[in-house]
Amino acid sequence: MHIHECTAAEECINEVGSYSCYDASEVLGENEDTDFDKKCPPGYKFDLEKETCDDINECQFELMCVQPKSCKNTIGSFICEEDTPQCPPGFYYKTETKHCEDIDECKGDEQLCKENEKCLNQPGGYTCIKITTTTEAPTTTTQATTTTTKRPPVKCPVGYKFVEERYACEDINECSTGMHTCDVAERCDNTIGSYHCSRIYGCGTGYTLNLHNGLCEDHDECQLGTHNCNNLGPNFRCRNIAGSYRCEPVRLRPSGNTTTTSTSTKPTTKITT
Repeated sequence: MHIHECTAAEECINEVGSYSCYDASEVLGENEDTDFDKKCPPGYKFDLEKETCDDINECQFELMCVQPKSCKNTIGSFICEEDTPQCPPGFYYKTETKHCEDIDECKGDEQLCKENEKCLNQPGGYTCIKITTTTEAPTTTTQATTTTTKRPPVKCPVGYKFVEERYACEDINECSTGMHTCDVAERCDNTIGSYHCSRIYGCGTGYTLNLHNGLCEDHDECQLGTHNCNNLGPNFRCRNIAGSYRCEPVRLRPSGNTTTTSTSTKPTTKITT
């Protein structure tokens, strides 16, 4: 169904709420009637069936954006932006703290309570306190009657948990709680509202990959007996250091106590990706 007013020499480009007529002759030469892609501007592709230039959804291709940002498709292009989590009623998301903060309804211009009531802010809501004034000679007293506003039920978005003390949704660290799906060869990196699995291809010399947490841990050559200090003689002993070890000579003092002095070291290398 054609509801546009483009001529036969023009191509119709769909836009949000409207359309545009694109002069194909500016891009397509007289003898270039088979290369349909060149008829469309960047960010569009030619649809042979509809004979129109349609927007390309770049977000359908992987690795368009880097975590924690996600891809948002736009007409003719795309943007990478960080997802802003949804907060429960009465709260707003504060970027600086990365938490849902309470909205102080009493500070707004809207008159929430009656003239004889006072607005009192509460986490996720507010309370109207009714002020009753009675005059009895020789003194005047003021009594306050509290009308409690019930807090709305809270349903946190995926990747968040509800914290009753703060009446707020806070990020779940899936990596520390074991709620991720990363395999033993991947490292779990927590993000706001989610997590990311990074594959570990290997560890450097002196380190061993822990298959349970995906981290490179120091390889204790002294405990495992993979050092060569024994080749230096009985007066040398092995001391483990991060990523390597060193052989220390044992010297006897006249009193019989021993002292050690490091004489050789091996470079430490740690490679993680």
